[in-house]
Amino acid sequence: MILTKLQYDTIYFGIDGVPDYSLFGNQPSSDEDFLMNYVTSKLWRMNNLYTIINKAGKRIPFVMNYAQHVVFSEHMRHPRLIILKSRQRGISTHYLIDFYDDAMFGDNLTIGMQSYGLEESAALLKRLDVAWDNFSDGIKEFLGLQISKSNTKALGLSNGSIIKIQTSFRGETLQRLHVSELGKIANKNPQKAVELRAGTLQALAMGNRAAIESTAEGMHNAFYTMWYDAVGHIGLRSLKDFKPVFLSWVDDPDCIVTIPQTITTEDRAYFTTVEQWLNSDSVSFINLNAVTCTEGVYSLSDQQKWWVVAQRRELGELFNQEYPYSPEAAFASVRDGTYYARLWSERGTVVESELYDTALGVFTSWDLGMNDTMEIGFWQVWSDGVRLIDYYYNSGEGLEHYYNILRMKARDLGYKYESHVFPHDIKVRELGIAKSRYGLLHDLGMRRMIVLKRSNNVTNDIEVVRTMIPKLTIDASTCDRVIKMMGRYTKEWDANRGVFKDKPLHDEWSNPADMIRYFAMSKLWVPKGSSVPMKRKRYVSNVIDGMAL
Repeated sequence: MILTKLQYDTIYFGIDGVPDYSLFGNQPSSDEDFLMNYVTSKLWRMNNLYTIINKAGKRIPFVMNYAQHVVFSEHMRHPRLIILKSRQRGISTHYLIDFYDDAMFGDNLTIGMQSYGLEESAALLKRLDVAWDNFSDGIKEFLGLQISKSNTKALGLSNGSIIKIQTSFRGETLQRLHVSELGKIANKNPQKAVELRAGTLQALAMGNRAAIESTAEGMHNAFYTMWYDAVGHIGLRSLKDFKPVFLSWVDDPDCIVTIPQTITTEDRAYFTTVEQWLNSDSVSFINLNAVTCTEGVYSLSDQQKWWVVAQRRELGELFNQEYPYSPEAAFASVRDGTYYARLWSERGTVVESELYDTALGVFTSWDLGMNDTMEIGFWQVWSDGVRLIDYYYNSGEGLEHYYNILRMKARDLGYKYESHVFPHDIKVRELGIAKSRYGLLHDLGMRRMIVLKRSNNVTNDIEVVRTMIPKLTIDASTCDRVIKMMGRYTKEWDANRGVFKDKPLHDEWSNPADMIRYFAMSKLWVPKGSSVPMKRKRYVSNVIDGMAL
């Protein structure tokens, strides 16, 4: 057993039927004891009966590592898992042995396994030959097991159980399913990812186990969608819903280097970000063998830091994708087509405390986006930068609702409004109404409204936002959605050509992105005498002076 007793008890806390940790250190007293108390435990079998070939090409006993115990325990809590992971965690090997054990000790099970290529899929069954050849002959005889079918697509046992390797299981009835590297599958052939949901998952009997695992592989594929569908699930999960499990490189005891490396300022900023995440409420499991813990505060070890330096030097911008410390970092790869992800992770600032300064005025910027969603950002400008102190969004409400939100914040929080920035379409008349939204807000009492000219080049405008990001601080306690947007606002994907278009994808993240873009284009954050990269001579017109609102 690789785990310490503390790790074992923590990972399996509250789960019925888990054997006592002492079982893994004791020897059976008799054949009867062995058969009744050891072989009957799936967790014991998983760590004692199977053989695999390691990276060096040697046959070794399979013993579950930390990450494998995490996913195994989560399956005991919920039947369907979607697993976002760093590289080399052994998850595919785990499910190969896990489901093979089910086939050996369960009758008439149909198990489906799918990888991102035919060669990779066929290699899975070859690895099972090793497990079979090195399995105890005595237990084979006790179970009455023989191989009934063996080829590149299936392995059948005499108890009626069969493990199949296919690209789709439509028309089948499955009791187990493992899909490896869905991100790669979806990028290589999006239609296979569609078939997974429409065909294969429908073949899986309800309540039986399914595992979909992958590295991130971008933000424009089925794995990304399924991951955030699982993360964003509200309420109790049904047996058909997926539970998200994230495996960070930080938990991996192999992610160390013993040779000291030169640490740069950029590296230190990354370490600070990782350690803030480590100590946040979003972390479910901490591998105490991997990180340092002093008085309840987790920090990276020197050997971990040296590993990061060496690994980032080797992988460059792919590091976060291959070795993410958090789910957000996993999808923040530059090649994903995101506009702000890398710059924000390197130069943006997030604080957990209230940023509002009562001595300064407050500016707002507005966007009426998709699905009638209104986004409002509340800003303050300091001599050394700009701060997003507050944020509000909603949909299906009239302008009076949003105007009253501003009044409420002025009353309860003391906001003193300087001006309000709107896109050009605020002056477009509403259907069936004689007045524009601008006119309706003016009638409600709003003043100091700044209306931007219509943009001729959104790409140029985005560059202005990028200029503002190093000066930007965001309050995480009120603006979490905007922070998420920084990693997800992306270019539109051209599926036919397999490239990104030079224009933004219009989705839920484009709404808060536009809100920020409008404030950036107002130039209210630019110190007098400074300039930002703008090609047009004038961006602001129709400035209406007035009272506080």
